[in-house]
Amino acid sequence: MSAELTGMADDRRKGKLRTALLLAAFALGLFVFTLYTGLK
Repeated sequence: MSAELTGMADDRRKGKLRTALLLAAFALGLFVFTLYTGLK
C-alpha cells in the first residue's frame, strides 16, 4: 500500500515538472519570437 501511494505521489510530481517545463518552453519561445519580431 505504501509503495502504491509513493508511486502516485511520484507520478503527480513528474506531471507537475512536465507542466512546468512545458510552460517554461512556451514562455521562452514567446520571448524569442517577440524579440525576433521586435528586432525586425
